[in-house]
Amino acid sequence: MLQFFAFYPILVQELGFSKSKTAIFIAVCNAMDLIGRLVIALIGILNPNFTSRALFLIGTATTVAGRLSKLG
Repeated sequence: MLQFFAFYPILVQELGFSKSKTAIFIAVCNAMDLIGRLVIALIGILNPNFTSRALFLIGTATTVAGRLSKLG
């Protein structure tokens, strides 16, 4: 996992993003990951009827949505 994140800025720059846009992109990706984790925790606390699988899907969807919104 660590190796992927080490090369992530290089991959984003190869897509044609400048260094500043790459930094913003990675910051937004990390922020969406953090928000997704917080949302999962809150949903799990407020509604214990959700399964672990459903909570994982919600967190993954939040992270993917954030990454795709920044690519457009």
